[in-house]
Amino acid sequence: MHLRASQWISVHSAEISVLTNCLALCGLTFALGYTGHPPARFVFIIGAFALGWQATKLGAPLHLMLAVILFAFAPFLRRVVDLRCGFEESGYMLSAPLLALVPPCLDLVRHPPPAEKLAGIEPQLLVAFCICYGLVISALNDYTTESVSAGLKWSVPLAYGIWTVVKAREGHDLQKAMSTAFLIVLPIVGLYGIIQYTDPPDWDRLWMIFSRMASIGNPVPYQVRVFSTLNSPGSLGGYLVVGLIAVLFRRRLWLPVLLVAPAVVSLLLSLYRTAWLSMSGALLVCLLSQATRKRTCLLIVCLIGIGLLALSSDKMETTLTQRFATLSSGADDGSAQMRMSEWATLYEIADQLLVGWGLPDPKAPRFFGLLDGTVIQSVVFLGLVVGPLCLFALIWASGKSFVAAGSTPDVDGVVMRAMVVALLIQAPLGNITSGEQGFLFWIVIGVAAGRAPAGARSARPMPALPHLTRL
Repeated sequence: MHLRASQWISVHSAEISVLTNCLALCGLTFALGYTGHPPARFVFIIGAFALGWQATKLGAPLHLMLAVILFAFAPFLRRVVDLRCGFEESGYMLSAPLLALVPPCLDLVRHPPPAEKLAGIEPQLLVAFCICYGLVISALNDYTTESVSAGLKWSVPLAYGIWTVVKAREGHDLQKAMSTAFLIVLPIVGLYGIIQYTDPPDWDRLWMIFSRMASIGNPVPYQVRVFSTLNSPGSLGGYLVVGLIAVLFRRRLWLPVLLVAPAVVSLLLSLYRTAWLSMSGALLVCLLSQATRKRTCLLIVCLIGIGLLALSSDKMETTLTQRFATLSSGADDGSAQMRMSEWATLYEIADQLLVGWGLPDPKAPRFFGLLDGTVIQSVVFLGLVVGPLCLFALIWASGKSFVAAGSTPDVDGVVMRAMVVALLIQAPLGNITSGEQGFLFWIVIGVAAGRAPAGARSARPMPALPHLTRL
């Protein structure tokens, strides 16, 4: 037994090193922030970049795992630091996961891949053109600070997505890396979400008050729209949908279902109806495929069972019943009315949007409120000409990835198709192009587009923990 453990540690020393360093960085940031040391922000930013550099050298799957973990927990650490060190409105600490994506992007520039590895990325290049256009408009309007932040949030996930296309075509099993990362993340995020709903910690209460997000609920027990360790209910919904699909179809059924059951409850408590529809669309894709039909039927039964268990709590039952009722009475729902008013505003000021307001525009919230949804954001930020061009490129990229994912009739291909559909469903009402949501969208597009036939994969192993991959 001792010899087997020694062999396991020797073989997986690189993976253990990176994951241990990631845990140490998060722990150090939490400790410094909780004890009121403002340098915690810079420690986290610099440490995330260093971890990204280390993981890049050790392989694409390991870096993808690291990135998923950092994006999942960075907002939580930011809130802890804000509580003890003062609320920092710009949230520059959230740039840490984005900076962790920079080393692979630099590697892509320093070592350009052969042309065949980049075939089919025309949609991504078109989106890159649209981003450059938006940044130029921002610069002309003297929105320098805003454009730097927006440029990082929009362009880095896109470049990382191109890198994932290349690495997937080189034979790296990035889909398994996604599955392993989410198997680590989902139980923690799910349990914390339930705790947050029943009694939100002080750092979450502070965030809810100072972020001025009207749709996030009230900072009191049983009135929170759960966002767990993420930034918002929308971000949480997107992560949980992709994570649940990645985990539940790639592994043995029962133990993963038990591990991610809290995540399902948190998805319900986010009250993010777009994510509910997104999950339904993904399950429908899996249900229509013979390769995943049986597993999907079992999962639907399990998900219904978890939902009924959540409804057994009086507080949760009241919250969820009221939210489900709005699905059939949208005219009386405040959120639906706000979104309809945004479209009315768009029509009224269409003459001001020919060239767009830039990426982003500080005055946009005065007209549109939250300005949710990739569709309306694209038109407002990029204008009536380039905005639709960007939307076309996003749909084009999704379509190409959907087709590429179905190049082999196996479970993995169906799962990737389900993820693509799930994210596209979120586009009209949620943001899928920047920040953590942009990261999710572009890695799904990249992994799906880079899928190779099973026999064409290289022998390079996925650096994941064996006891996790066998679940």
